[in-house]
Amino acid sequence: MTKMLKIVVCVSSSFFSESPVSVKLTDGKIATGTKGPVIEAVNYSDRCALEEAQRFKQECGDVEVTVVMAGPPDYQWVLESCFCFEIDKAVYLQVSDWEPMDSYGCSLIISDFIREVGADLVLCGDVNTDFESGQVAPILAELLSIPYVSRAIGLSIIAGQSNMEVERKLTRGNRQRLRVTLPAVASVDIAANQPRYISVHSRIKENKGKPVIVTPIDRQELESKFKGPINLVNILNIGPVRLRPKKVAIPDSKMSAQDRLSFLMGGGNKKKSSNGDKEILEGKTETQVDKTLAFLKKSLPDLNKE
Repeated sequence: MTKMLKIVVCVSSSFFSESPVSVKLTDGKIATGTKGPVIEAVNYSDRCALEEAQRFKQECGDVEVTVVMAGPPDYQWVLESCFCFEIDKAVYLQVSDWEPMDSYGCSLIISDFIREVGADLVLCGDVNTDFESGQVAPILAELLSIPYVSRAIGLSIIAGQSNMEVERKLTRGNRQRLRVTLPAVASVDIAANQPRYISVHSRIKENKGKPVIVTPIDRQELESKFKGPINLVNILNIGPVRLRPKKVAIPDSKMSAQDRLSFLMGGGNKKKSSNGDKEILEGKTETQVDKTLAFLKKSLPDLNKE
């Protein structure tokens, strides 16, 4: 009889990718808003991790998948869509005072839960689409004192063995294959798979009889337990999108200093003679109009016929 493989998938919420979102920081708390209804769902890379966990259930058979998420009160509805991935349990760690909360504080809360339930494999998404810190998975591995593998695009476990083979995504299309001893933490890259589409009908069907388990957590008691604050990093500012500078034409190295200066002053357009293909019109408006008419009469002989 083989041992049951326990997998814990850590998920987080993010705004729907096509929703216009505005983010503001007020008194140390993050306020988000959308133009229209607020649509939030499980983060995309976390859904890729869920898809990997579901694949393990099909291949290994005796697998228990538990999904866990930490967040503010009355936010457990985000976890409802996870039942479409054929999971066994969905646990929501409801923190009394969530804001502000950094990656370390979130990892501290989740690691305490994982110690209680026990896990052979902890899967996380590579990054979240809000701030893309990607710190929860490595902090979890450090707090749990187990190995960590990042940017996983392929996971395989042989039944009855305590090792897992992982294929990692490297730069320039390279791949790295590792063997890691379980228990371990792995962050799944979005290139690992394409998660299934979750329709409204399937969400209603799957959620019947499978409620989300809500576990209240008092922040003050948690800080007393760990003898210190659980939030170590505070966001100071959230700025607008940085505009990219326009591409500037580079003058030819063979040009003289005067031609280079004229080239840059003209916006990157090189002046050519009157018999060339291009010419920059300068001077008064009347002069430019006369030159334009002369060019048209020369290029279009039909204009000379009056």
